[in-house]
Amino acid sequence: MDLLVRDKGYLVVGGTAGMGLATARVLAADGASVVVVGRDLGRAEAAAQTLRADGSPHARGVAFDVSVEGDAERAVDAAVEFLGRLDGVATTTGILGKDPIESPDAMWTAAFRDVLLGVSRTVEAALPHLVETRGTVVTTAAYSVRAPEIARLPYASL
Repeated sequence: MDLLVRDKGYLVVGGTAGMGLATARVLAADGASVVVVGRDLGRAEAAAQTLRADGSPHARGVAFDVSVEGDAERAVDAAVEFLGRLDGVATTTGILGKDPIESPDAMWTAAFRDVLLGVSRTVEAALPHLVETRGTVVTTAAYSVRAPEIARLPYASL
């Protein structure tokens, strides 16, 4: 499959597992350079190693938490520094819920920060670079929005 991404640079937020890692692997297999962002550096580096094995000429894993103010900007800066340009951003971040009876306010706040603020902060930080390259933004939603589990209700609602 030719996605026309060869020799281009992409940032995948939430790229250490699930939809994010699958997205990064498709980009890598088509010859894109990819920076994977995860909260855990070990998992991010392992994902980058997988991408290099899949064919990415350059892949790097970095640890940032886009739900934390300033980390989305730092993630974009790290990607641009490594890639030399930014042709696209995919935000696939998501958090696992805990028992909603235990602390519903904390769950809603965490989901809001991660899903809504994390995505908007990442896109806002990337926009100046994407305007230069006429790049793309991809955001995702989990299938759980159709059949939410009670423990993931805040995540599925956003």
